[in-house]
Amino acid sequence: MEGDTAPSFRTPQEEVAFYREQALKYESKWREAQLELDEFQASSRDLEAELESQLAQYEASNRELRSMVARLQVDNEGLQASAAACLPSITVFYSILILSVLPAFYYCLLCLVEHLGSKRSL
Repeated sequence: MEGDTAPSFRTPQEEVAFYREQALKYESKWREAQLELDEFQASSRDLEAELESQLAQYEASNRELRSMVARLQVDNEGLQASAAACLPSITVFYSILILSVLPAFYYCLLCLVEHLGSKRSL
């Protein structure tokens, strides 16, 4: 009831009508609240299902990415081992290049410069 004071009634029928009206008003409010609750619960279920679906997708993507990271780490370790195995060969090749090919190349350049110098003198 809205007021703190109890209403006064002239007849019992008037009292019954008043309380019947109050009951109908509260029943209407209860039905509205129940409808809102039902709608809220339905939307909550839909949202929960959507979030569960997204979570499953993200977990699958996460597993796939973790697998890819593990595979790339193995590939990286293999490439590092291959590079380490090639290092002695590269060192030998570099030594050969420095000790034999570059002096010959340098000699050829000197010859060409000398030849060009002699052509200019003519």
